[in-house]
This record gives sequence, structure tokens and C-alpha cells, in this order.
Amino acid sequence: NARKNLFYCHGCGQGGDLIRFVELSQHLSFHQSLTYLEQHKAAAEAGVVLKETAAFYHRQWPHYPEALRYLQQRGVHDAALLQELHMGYAPGRNLRRHLTAQGCSLDLLRRIGLVNAQGHDAFYRRVVFPCYQEGCVVNLYGRSLGAAFTSPESSVELTNRQSRLAR
Repeated sequence: NARKNLFYCHGCGQGGDLIRFVELSQHLSFHQSLTYLEQHKAAAEAGVVLKETAAFYHRQWPHYPEALRYLQQRGVHDAALLQELHMGYAPGRNLRRHLTAQGCSLDLLRRIGLVNAQGHDAFYRRVVFPCYQEGCVVNLYGRSLGAAFTSPESSVELTNRQSRLAR
């Protein structure tokens, strides 16, 4: 019963609230179920933020011709590909302002890895590629416009995002 946030299985006769459902379906204790739900809530919240971030970066292309020039130098000439892959550009200094105006906390943006400890955009001056899984943005990968193409500093990826969210 979604209205009451209760479940009942007619096959086995088990029923209860969401916590009980997690206990039974995941074979967890009460406390483990609470931790499980907290982690899934954080992951779902991060998914919404990553989707908005990818859309925000995607809308930046018309304002930054240097990003398009970078892709053309790398052999990407098809504008339809930018649309199909939902590629974007992170100019820096405005993602934090945009997302906090959307109601995201700075702490959440740090935990996800979108901003660093100083609150600066982690993808500053990078072409951004959203990584999709089952239609949801699960990660972002960025290539720097300024660094040498093969240097470690030329790319950034949100890594271990799930473990950071669980803290």
C-alpha cells in the first residue's frame, strides 16, 4: 500500500513497513537496513544531481567555442554526436552556483566529487562525457582543454563515488 508505506505478500503472509521489507528482501538486521536505505537515498540523490550537472554542462557548448575547437582538433566534427552523447563543457566557476540555486548543498556536491574542498568546479575547463547506465547518469568523465593529451592531469573522473556517499 503506497499510500500507507506498507507492504504485504499474499504468498508468504509477510508484511510491514519499508525497513521490514529491506530486512526481509536483503537479509539484513534492522540497523543494517537503515544503513542500506541511507546509502540508497544518497545514491539516488547523487543520480539526480549528476543528471542536472550533465544537462548544465551540455547547455554550455554555444557559449564556449574553444571547447568545440578542441573537439575538432581531436577529430570530432559531427555536431549530432555532441547531442547523441550528451557531451558538455565545464567552463568552471558556475556549476556550484547553479546547483546550490537548485537546492543542492555544498556538502553533497563535495561528497559526489563535483567540487573540490575549496568549492571549485572539479571539471574546470574540461569537455565532459556523462556515463550512462540504464538511462541514468552514473558518472562523469572530463578531458582538459589545456593539459597535454596524455598527461594524468588532462582527465578527471568521479571515482569511488559510492564509497564517498556512504560516509
